[in-house]
Amino acid sequence: ISSGVRRIEVISGPPALSFVRNIRRERQKIGDLLKSDLNDLPGRIDKLLQRNRELEKELESLQAKLANESSRDLVSEARVSPNGIKVITSKIDGADTKTLRSMVDSLRVKLGSGVVALGSTLGDKAIIVAGVTGDLTPRVNAGALVKEASAEAGGRGGGRADFAQAGGVQPQKLQEALERLFELVA
Repeated sequence: ISSGVRRIEVISGPPALSFVRNIRRERQKIGDLLKSDLNDLPGRIDKLLQRNRELEKELESLQAKLANESSRDLVSEARVSPNGIKVITSKIDGADTKTLRSMVDSLRVKLGSGVVALGSTLGDKAIIVAGVTGDLTPRVNAGALVKEASAEAGGRGGGRADFAQAGGVQPQKLQEALERLFELVA
């Protein structure tokens, strides 16, 4: 292999015939799976990909709406730490990192002043996202809270003083990690 040199691979004879038959077989399988004519495969695949993108956008929109509805209930469940800071800690089933981040941002605004920490499990992983309102960042550091609390779930994390996230490898201990976070704020 050198600069300016091109390599061409050629198959001839019986291996070439076998190669073409394998391509035809694979193409037929794809046509059968898509329930489509072999000549229309690219168009059918394009339509499926477009539909998939539309469904993903719709799912994101519905998750955002669900997160917004859930956040309304969570504000009323805020606890007050011994030193007077409002704290929301909750496990949200089935939420991904993006949804949790959106919910934490929304809850920080609705709470006015306080700390919000939400967790979720995705497969065999635990996720914690925490946020601290601007007025409390001199006293409470979200990155430090998340770092120490995520250790309860066998994970690591960190971030800024106002916003942080962590992941853990023991999702069964997520609730304990969220409780630890509440204790750290106290």
